[in-house]
Amino acid sequence: MRGVIRATRQHSVLIALLVVVIFMEAGYATATLRFLRPGDREARPPISFETASRIIDSGPYAGWAVVAIRGKPFSGMAQFDEAVAEMQAGQTLPLTLRQPDGTLRDVLVPLQAARPSKISAGDIAQMIALDLLVPLVCIGLGFTVAAIRPRDFLAWLLLGLLLCFSEQVHVLRWNWPGREFAFLWHVTLAGLWSIWMMLFGIFFPGPSELEKKRPWLKWLVIVPILALQLGASAVMMLWNRNIDAALWWRPLLLRAVLPRLVLQIVATSWFFASLGTKTGKATSPDARRRLAILYTGATISLTPLFLIVLYGLARGREVFEGVATPLRLGSLLLLPLFPFTLAYVIVVHRALDVSVVVRQSVKYTLARGGLWALRIIALVWAAYAISNAFNSNARAVDRVRAGASAMLVLALQRRFTGRIAGWIDRRFFREAYNTEVVLSELSKKVRGFTETQPLLETVTRQIAETLHVLNAAVLINTGTEYCLAESVGFSGRENQCLPAQARTIEYLKQTNRASEVFFDDERSWIQETPEAERKRLQAMDAQVLLPLSGRDDLAGVMVLGPKRSEERYSAADLRLLEAVAAQTGLALENSRLVAALAEEAAQRERQRREMEIAKEVQERLFPQVFPAIHGTDYAGFCRPALGVGGDYYDFLKLANGNFGIAIGDVSGKGISAALLMASLQASLRGQTLAGLDDLSALMLNVNRLVYDASASNRYATFFYGEYSPESRRLRYVNAGHNPPMILRGREVLRLEASGPVVGLLKNATYEQAEFDLRHTDVLVGFTDGISEALTVEEEEWGEERLIDAVRESMTSPPGK
Repeated sequence: MRGVIRATRQHSVLIALLVVVIFMEAGYATATLRFLRPGDREARPPISFETASRIIDSGPYAGWAVVAIRGKPFSGMAQFDEAVAEMQAGQTLPLTLRQPDGTLRDVLVPLQAARPSKISAGDIAQMIALDLLVPLVCIGLGFTVAAIRPRDFLAWLLLGLLLCFSEQVHVLRWNWPGREFAFLWHVTLAGLWSIWMMLFGIFFPGPSELEKKRPWLKWLVIVPILALQLGASAVMMLWNRNIDAALWWRPLLLRAVLPRLVLQIVATSWFFASLGTKTGKATSPDARRRLAILYTGATISLTPLFLIVLYGLARGREVFEGVATPLRLGSLLLLPLFPFTLAYVIVVHRALDVSVVVRQSVKYTLARGGLWALRIIALVWAAYAISNAFNSNARAVDRVRAGASAMLVLALQRRFTGRIAGWIDRRFFREAYNTEVVLSELSKKVRGFTETQPLLETVTRQIAETLHVLNAAVLINTGTEYCLAESVGFSGRENQCLPAQARTIEYLKQTNRASEVFFDDERSWIQETPEAERKRLQAMDAQVLLPLSGRDDLAGVMVLGPKRSEERYSAADLRLLEAVAAQTGLALENSRLVAALAEEAAQRERQRREMEIAKEVQERLFPQVFPAIHGTDYAGFCRPALGVGGDYYDFLKLANGNFGIAIGDVSGKGISAALLMASLQASLRGQTLAGLDDLSALMLNVNRLVYDASASNRYATFFYGEYSPESRRLRYVNAGHNPPMILRGREVLRLEASGPVVGLLKNATYEQAEFDLRHTDVLVGFTDGISEALTVEEEEWGEERLIDAVRESMTSPPGK
């Protein structure tokens, strides 16, 4: 949150500064365009003054002092500028002058047009370049870079440098209100250009060694330049409003001109010296390339203009006075190279080698230029042919021939120039073209993989070979970690894992795009990750991380190292890699899904076989023959809902002539439930053979036997009763089972539980209960599989419906 607030403040400052700059540039542009407009009657000042004085410095009145303007005492330059602005060319300005001998003289000075009657093409090009194009390029680049990197100190240095540079090339022309502010802005920023340039040289791409050892040294240059420039600006502002006060400071201002110029030259030289020193000592190949590009671009851009300025100073002339038009235009055309170079080395993380950039750019430009020349020739020929076609003096046949030839030329140039342009692009960007073809085919190819390992091997090897990557690796999600599953260029696999909760993994999930890694850049996202993560990525020499995203989660991460050429990954490379990564992530998820389905099918087959075994065991545990009991009709039936259930029942003919009745519900399904059922049956039958008459003791023994033979989470609800056919007495124990019901007419009696479930508590106790049955009574034992079954209306069937169903069938024998 703090970073967001800070960035918001910086953007607010940037917007406020942009408003001021737009106002200034609009005033400059308006004045320049008005100056270039033919027939304009705007007047220019008829005389010029020595700095911060009343003295005229040239012309027939050189050395004379202005005392009054239009009869009013001369108080400041603002008064003089306002008087000229209110008049037009051809009018005369009344001035009162004092001659060197002290004599006063009234003169009428004619005003000339601000725009000369004839302006050469070179002068027009110079004005457009200096007053419009170069400043707009500087301002646009400066604010764009600062908006992209609002928290980057270098971006703000660049903005300050380019703003000052734009004022350095500007010529102050102003027709809007606020002339004093415009004058102060222009003079101050133009004078501080050398400071910003020196600071940029010191801190790009990182602080120089001299700055680290003696950070105070730069202030020996910055403070004097700043003081002298602000002092000069203050005196000039005084000159605008209070010329008498400016005259007091004028001697100091004149004495400061040479020291300020020397200090500005020192600051500018410091810029080039810092870049040269850093280039020689830079350890990172990318840092060396960026420094070399900046040094080369600044030298090519500024040296011609610098030499022209020195030439003018040496001969005591204006900057471009006496300079041939081609040299003048050439030096101006090179100026935009400086701001473009500055912006490039800040915004671009890894730069190409200077020789590669220059060689490829020049060749490509020439080839493209030749193609455009062919297009222009074809268009000119077509225009000529069309003009002949519309010539009324030509024969009809010639007109038709001319029109047809024009259409043919236009069709051919459109068809063949497009092909030639494609050939040129492939010729000069062959690697990028081949990369696009190969990676696009790979993106389609990975869809057909159904096995994980062949997929990873193919993708990793193909990308490494196509992009000439030194090392590449794929980390696969194992649930808790992302671990190395396939690699090219790695000798070992130890410690090649990232936790699933790693900051890097979270970042890739959030962005879901290719992310470049810059360990030496404090602005890179990687700096926000824990040191342990950075070390692991550094061990893999990671430069690009590709998220292999599935439909719902991050299936893996591809780690790409540096290219053999040390070039950075281009935007086209990253786009293609993202397409391959997206398809790989889906293919990886599909391969895992296929493997999971195969495993699931095998598991289902195992479960099916297990269920068959359990069903067979369960069926054998149910009584196969129902013993005959005198005076009693009975039946038992179990139909599992899903093939194998946990329900159990049994009928026992005891040695004493009694009839044993058992019913239970075992927890769980499958083999485990069948085994518990077998244990319960064996325990029960073993205890009944022992002839125990006390059913509570019998159930206690059964509980302990089941407890010892089963897992801690296994148990069974159980009801056991012994019925005496002679006395019709039923003795029973209910271990947490659904209470069996005795239907006696319209009355329903329940045999409630008298103890906990079997097999859960080792020392559980049970109470025996007794019930005397009548001849017409019906005993119904059941499990919750009956009472909790759902009807077609998704309602529980319930015990009431069970009772009704039993009553409806009481006239039929049991089991029918």
